[in-house]
Amino acid sequence: MKIFPTTSIKQLDADTIKNEPIASIDLMERASRALARAIAERWEPDTPLTVFAGPGNNGGDALALARLLAGKGYRLEVYDICKAFYAPGNMVLAAAGDTTMEQILAACERHGLMRPRSTERVQRLWKPEPMTLAAAHKTLKMPVSKPCFGVGFKEKPLPPNDLRTEALYDLILSCITGGMSPLYRRLYDGGLVNPGFGGEVLRVDGCCCILFTGESDAPDAVKQMLLDEIARIRAAGVDREIFTLCKNEKYGQLIENLENVEDSASQMADFALSGQTVAQQITMLAGLTAEDADAALQHILSTDRMAVMDILPDGTAPLAENEEEAE
Repeated sequence: MKIFPTTSIKQLDADTIKNEPIASIDLMERASRALARAIAERWEPDTPLTVFAGPGNNGGDALALARLLAGKGYRLEVYDICKAFYAPGNMVLAAAGDTTMEQILAACERHGLMRPRSTERVQRLWKPEPMTLAAAHKTLKMPVSKPCFGVGFKEKPLPPNDLRTEALYDLILSCITGGMSPLYRRLYDGGLVNPGFGGEVLRVDGCCCILFTGESDAPDAVKQMLLDEIARIRAAGVDREIFTLCKNEKYGQLIENLENVEDSASQMADFALSGQTVAQQITMLAGLTAEDADAALQHILSTDRMAVMDILPDGTAPLAENEEEAE
C-alpha cells in the first residue's frame, strides 16, 4: 500500500477532477462507494460501526459513507466532530526548548490565539456499557501475511480522574507480557510471536478493556500460554524483581522523553490533556506497589469477560521476505 502526504492527495484530487473530468461531489461519492464495498466485504451488517465526520471534503466522504452503509442495513452512530474537535477550549499548547513564556505568549498573539472566541458546547453521548460481551469470538479474513490474534478482557469502567488505576493496569501488563517477562521470553525464543506482541489498556469514558495482540502462526498455543500465565501470576503474585524492573523501565521511558524537545513537548501535552504534569505522573508511578498489582489481579482479566478475535490471511497479501526465501 502506498501512502501519500496530504499535499499529494489534494493534487491528485485536483488532477482527477480536471482531467477525467468529474465533479468534486461525484468523486466524493465514488470514493465513498469503494470504501463501503470494502467494509461490506469484511464485516456483516450486524457489526456496530461509528463514523466520525471531520471538516472539509473528508467530512463529506464520511457522511456519504455513513449514508451508503445505512442503506445496506448497518447499525451506525455518526458524530460531527468539527466544532468539538477544533474548539480552542479542547486544545493544549506545549512548548519546550530554549524559549521563554514571554516569547510563547507573543507568538500566540501574532497568530491570533489570544482572541476571544465563543465557547462551543460539546455534548458527549455515551451509552451505558454493559459488562456482557457482544460476542465471545470472531474470525475475519483480511489481507495480512500472517495470522493475527487479539484477546480482550472487559473491565469495569474507571472513574474519569482515576489515572492511577490505569497506570497500575499498564504496569501489570508489563509484568505479564513485557519484554522482561518470562512469558515473553518463552514465546519469542520459541518463535511463536514477533516483537510486536504485547498488551495495552484501552480506556474511554464509561468503558475499559485490556487487550493482548500480536502475530503468530500458532495463535491458539499463544492464547493458552497467556491464560496459563495470568492464572499463575494471580495465584502466586507478581514476581517482585520483575515488578521492580518493569517499574524502572516506566521511569526510564518518562525520563527519556524529556531528553529532546519534540518528545518533551509531546509528553507534556499528553499529560496535560489527562489533567497531569510529568512530575505528577512520576510521583504516581512511584506510589504503585507489587501488593497493589496482586490485589488488582484478583478481579481483572477474568475469562468470564474475555473475547477473542482471529484475523486470518485471505491470500491477497504479499509474503514477507523470509517466507519468500523459504519457498
